[in-house]
Amino acid sequence: MFIITGVALARIVLEELAAQVFPQRLDSINPTEVSGPGAIQPWLSLVFKYAVLVLMIGDMVGWGWWLWTGALILFIPGIMGMTLTDLPKSKILTQLIPGGLAALLLATLLSTWAGDVVGMVFADSDMLGPLSFLLVPLPVIIVAIIGMFADGGEKWYVQRNLTWVWVIGGIGVFGATVWATDFVSQVFG
Repeated sequence: MFIITGVALARIVLEELAAQVFPQRLDSINPTEVSGPGAIQPWLSLVFKYAVLVLMIGDMVGWGWWLWTGALILFIPGIMGMTLTDLPKSKILTQLIPGGLAALLLATLLSTWAGDVVGMVFADSDMLGPLSFLLVPLPVIIVAIIGMFADGGEKWYVQRNLTWVWVIGGIGVFGATVWATDFVSQVFG
């Protein structure tokens, strides 16, 4: 055990020494700045993600027009983000559109409500499953598209250094998310 610890410690010391003595070599094998992806790579990635989504969900929702259309609808924010790079930005939307766990909570609530509405409207239809795949994500996608117009600045409570708002709000959002996702009964039965 002491041998392994000694070898690991010696390796760390030698690596640090090499980094100090030969910084150019270290920068050549582990550059500080890495060039971004080319113009085609993001599109190929999007096509690959689309294909994987279709293959994963096809047997669940059925192999019809709704699968291809619903999967495409899910990628609208990504396509817009890659094609519409100069959207006008709003500071108000930055304050209104949640992020992090609050965004998960909003998405969960919107999807639940949309699922309830779709279930009420199309309850007797044979197309309930496919239409649910098409329509339930729409409110969340609309919020994501609206969020593309946010300027990405800090929230008002961070700007004013109101840590207590952040902490109390975070606890409330956590509790609401646990409730909305039915986490406790799902995990602990």
